[in-house]
Amino acid sequence: SWRTRKMGVVSTISVLGFLGGLVFTSQGGLFWLDIVDHFLTHFGLVVVGLLEALLAGWLIRIEPLRKHINAVSDLQLGVWWTVLIKYFVPGVLIVILGGDLIHDAGSPYENYSWKALVFIGADWLVITLLIALVLSGMPGRQHFKSGPSPGD
Repeated sequence: SWRTRKMGVVSTISVLGFLGGLVFTSQGGLFWLDIVDHFLTHFGLVVVGLLEALLAGWLIRIEPLRKHINAVSDLQLGVWWTVLIKYFVPGVLIVILGGDLIHDAGSPYENYSWKALVFIGADWLVITLLIALVLSGMPGRQHFKSGPSPGD
């Protein structure tokens, strides 16, 4: 059932988060934190933003979304919004990602060893993205009760 699976998923994520966080309490914790933070903010967030812009702009029908936003909002979005989502945002994020990759390839971040950067930063980034992909593919609630919501 959904509740049993939900409890198992939440428990597993909590335990993994706790175990993953233990490394930050060690004597080398600031070293680990600095590297993980660098990789997740410079690469992880930019890649996720790029994927979101590409998915929203190219894989889903964005025009009905724009029309819905215009129908329910005081802010009216023009065709410019579609152009921004499809071209401008991905372009800017690709430039940012490319700049970060070139900068980091030229000299290791904070003069840490390449081994530490690859094994700590890149691995943490890949593991985080894989966990996010697995969790996003899990089915949600399949059935909704009909009737008034609790606030009605």
